[in-house]
Amino acid sequence: MLAVFAAVSVLTSCTFHSPDEISSRDITKEYNRVIEEQVTNMAVAPVCVGKYECNDEGERFALRQLEAAGLITYDVERLAWWEKSFKNVKRTYTAYESWGWYSYPVEKSYWDKKESYDFEDHYIVTVALTDKGKKLVIEEFPTPEGDKDMKQPEFDPAEYAWNKADLTEEWPYIENPFIKKEKKVEEADSCVQDEVVVEEEDSKVERIDAEQYKKYKAFTAEFEYKTLLAYKVEAVKARKIQITKEENGISKATAEVIVETVDVTDMGRIKASVEDGQKMLYKVSLTYYLDKGWVIDESSIQLVNGPEVEGDFEGE
Repeated sequence: MLAVFAAVSVLTSCTFHSPDEISSRDITKEYNRVIEEQVTNMAVAPVCVGKYECNDEGERFALRQLEAAGLITYDVERLAWWEKSFKNVKRTYTAYESWGWYSYPVEKSYWDKKESYDFEDHYIVTVALTDKGKKLVIEEFPTPEGDKDMKQPEFDPAEYAWNKADLTEEWPYIENPFIKKEKKVEEADSCVQDEVVVEEEDSKVERIDAEQYKKYKAFTAEFEYKTLLAYKVEAVKARKIQITKEENGISKATAEVIVETVDVTDMGRIKASVEDGQKMLYKVSLTYYLDKGWVIDESSIQLVNGPEVEGDFEGE
């Protein structure tokens, strides 16, 4: 009898809801349910793997950090050369023309050949995930479930007979009998457009380290993006809890929720500059329902205070 009473007591305590009571544990549990359903409880960061051109020093530095963390293998080759060429440059000047005793300025232009020097600098990187990095890959990012009660049936409209059949109607064109046709007279085109001549660059280019140029022109990029877990977040405490009764009898609650970063990976540390245990403070409000108990008003979740998260990432 004691065992049965204890089991009933535990069941009652787990399912009991009161519009006049709510605990910190109830709020954090509800908050974590919401962010898990919305898939905002995790943050991810992309990494490009394969062989491709990466001329941004900041991006290459991040790749070197990921290599040092053991998440990727990284190799880089620099292809650089100087070019000398002659380019046609359009120059303008102001000339003065006169009409009778009156003199006025006229803008004129001419083409001039100019010697030009260009430095080409390219970095070809080769990136691959290590076994440690592969463990953080998220192959398929979960999609928010939404309102389960409002889940719609799946169907394919293309399978219906009226969408498979050709239902178009074709009718012959009926000309207006009141209008007499006039013979078309073909006239020669008397309007001739002015021809626009575009000066092209001289194709003759002299290169030093031409082998570098040839190697770069023969290069073909092959790459793909992988999505790696950066970190997760979870609510750990609710405070400053208040319950109020509205005029219509509906019970409302407000609270502050402390959210912490957890399961932070080296990807998150490098890309988002986060660490385990960093705290963020949110304001939330909840509404009491007879069938569901206390439920967070999702539109009420508001960040009050928290560390600035840097980097290219997605999530909370």
